Amino acid sequence: MRRRESSALKNIQRKRLNWVIVIVSATVSLLVFRLYQLQIADVKKMRHLAESQAIEKEILPAQRGRILDRTGHILATNLITYDIGGRIIDIPYPNATFQLLGKQLDRNPETYIKKVGLANSFTYLERDVSYQKVQNLKNLATNPEYRSYFRGLRFDELTARLYPLESAAGHVLGFSNKQREGLAGLELQFNSLLKGQDGYQMVKKDEKGRLLSRSPNQFKQKMDGSDLVLTIEKNYQIILEEEVQRAVARAGAKAGMGVLMNPNTGEILAMANFPNFNPNLYSSAPDEIRRNRCVTDQYEPGSIYKVVPIAAALEEKVLSPQSKINCENGKWKIYNRILNDTHKHEWLAVEEVLSESSNIGVAKIAQNIGKELHFAFSQRFGFGSVTGSNLIGETPGQLTPIEKWEPLSNTQIAMGHNVTVSLLQIAAAYSAIANGGVLLKPYILKSVVRPDGAISMTNEPTFIRRVISAETAEILRNMLEKTVSEGTGKNAYIDKIRVAGKTGTAQKVIDGRYSQREYMASFVGFFPANKPVLVCAITIDTPEYGKHYGSYAAAPAVKNVFVSIINSTKFNHLFAWINEAELENSSPEDQEIALASSSLNITRKSDQAPFEKKNKLNKEDKQRAEKNTPSILAVSGTVVMPDLSGYSMKYGQYLLRELGLRYTVQGGGKRILSQKPVPKTVLDCEQMVTLIGDDAE
Repeated sequence: MRRRESSALKNIQRKRLNWVIVIVSATVSLLVFRLYQLQIADVKKMRHLAESQAIEKEILPAQRGRILDRTGHILATNLITYDIGGRIIDIPYPNATFQLLGKQLDRNPETYIKKVGLANSFTYLERDVSYQKVQNLKNLATNPEYRSYFRGLRFDELTARLYPLESAAGHVLGFSNKQREGLAGLELQFNSLLKGQDGYQMVKKDEKGRLLSRSPNQFKQKMDGSDLVLTIEKNYQIILEEEVQRAVARAGAKAGMGVLMNPNTGEILAMANFPNFNPNLYSSAPDEIRRNRCVTDQYEPGSIYKVVPIAAALEEKVLSPQSKINCENGKWKIYNRILNDTHKHEWLAVEEVLSESSNIGVAKIAQNIGKELHFAFSQRFGFGSVTGSNLIGETPGQLTPIEKWEPLSNTQIAMGHNVTVSLLQIAAAYSAIANGGVLLKPYILKSVVRPDGAISMTNEPTFIRRVISAETAEILRNMLEKTVSEGTGKNAYIDKIRVAGKTGTAQKVIDGRYSQREYMASFVGFFPANKPVLVCAITIDTPEYGKHYGSYAAAPAVKNVFVSIINSTKFNHLFAWINEAELENSSPEDQEIALASSSLNITRKSDQAPFEKKNKLNKEDKQRAEKNTPSILAVSGTVVMPDLSGYSMKYGQYLLRELGLRYTVQGGGKRILSQKPVPKTVLDCEQMVTLIGDDAE
């Protein structure tokens, strides 16, 4: 009995041991198999998983510096946008997620389904989503009801370039791409200052791109780009662009350009081109429109060049302003070529040669001074070389070396033919006459401001050379003032303001020959003539034949620029030289000019205390106001309503704000069709103005 029990117990123990051996063997086999998988069979998969969790460099992008005008208004800045994407396998509720995205972003959810398909790869669902829209989505994600719908989505933050004024100064500013690299204009010229330096952070992420950890010891701080402060004045820029555009439309022209400078410093206050373009949408504009023609294009200047040989004759005492020139009654043969004048004159004084723009007269002046002196003074005024502005694409123009001059070159160049210039060169040359005879380097960058607010660089006026004596410059200013008051520049005349300037009309060269129908019409002016504070040069390209004269196509535009600026609240600082002591010692004529200028002060309503008592115009002021041209005049708390018809709605609203007037807009459209009250109505600063758009019913 006991043997049987002992034998049975041994059998049970043997079976248990066998089972233990089997289980242990199976376990060991599984472990060996798993080790085989890990070490050999799945080595690639494990390597990929390890790499997916490896430390990688995360770039910390630097913010591109802003571009500001001289008063601190932002011309170029940065806009934060987002790209939204994910993998379909990481989104637990794709249908609900896409429905929610579509509702918030005004998109058909089917769009997202088509984009992701059945692929497991990462796909962007939306690009360039605004900061506000993404914040709305992220706010929804904090709601427990919607939180699960946002799982698997990734929001990549991007920085886009924004130009708040759109087309204003677009040719000057240029543009940059999504990689924060400047491609044109100042964005390209000062790219190294604006772009800054990216930093980086070493991070560990899982295979789905989720952040696991950051390495505190492997880190480089980013350095944001510096801000650029320009010499450009935003309001002057808008004024100049508006007037160039209006001049092009009035003359039925192909294009136009303008430059506004402070002649006493060389600062470029505005630079305009039309057609214009919006740098926010630069890819939609052709290259031809995007170039800054004020510096890149060279053309024959015509009669605006006549100041050069006349300046040489006066400076070298070859002739005086009263010296008489035989203008051959409007027709003169020289070297088998017939020169003609638009208006026939027999004898003209030198100053009349300029004011009447006599081709024959200036050709004879050039003969009097000789080609050597003519060439030397052309170089002195800066023609044939770049101005030093360093603006990208600036042309030096073309001044033929004197040894290559032909017999007719001396007289042809005197009339502004066989020589090419840029508009910036012309503005700089006339600035030398305006400031007393000194050629200054034009500049557009006023200062550079680091991200910490420190000013790292400041530009100052740069003397190039003395072109003519102060005495000769004064004589020329008086002659150019006479050109406006009595000669070909009458369309630039402003009552009570001493404007000086010169017209120019030049045939375009088409296929190597002078065109009989296509012209470049120009006017260059400055004011006040006795102590100039602004120089404005405008050239209109290919105006309609019959409207192609500089006196018609360009002179009124310069006048309108000056009138608008005189009537702006920002103009007072340009008349810092006017003070009571100087008025006491000045001539009655100068006193009248100074007082007229000071009477044009306009204060924004927001900058002044509310009117306790409305001051009405006295009889004399009312008569002045009624005679006022379509401009702006403020006297004793009242305003003469300007003529805003034809201006852009944006510019009209700006002018009314500057005057402290309230306004409403009737109808839509980009330009002003009409207004209420009518132009020249005398208004109190509390009255309402209605602007009627050009597509109002």
